[in-house]
Amino acid sequence: MPSTNKEFWEVKIHKNIERDKRVNEELRKSKWKVITVWECKINNKKSFEKTMNKIVAKLN
Repeated sequence: MPSTNKEFWEVKIHKNIERDKRVNEELRKSKWKVITVWECKINNKKSFEKTMNKIVAKLN
């Protein structure tokens, strides 16, 4: 979390988490498979391949 304007970031992050939960729930209700991929998990070839293997496994 940034050290400046901490209150703003706390509120923003909390709202984003709640939004993501709500959107994911709606997608699942509509029979979608939801997979969240964090940028830090695909920032190099090894972690990208590992993440892609997990995605493919969940889709099967």
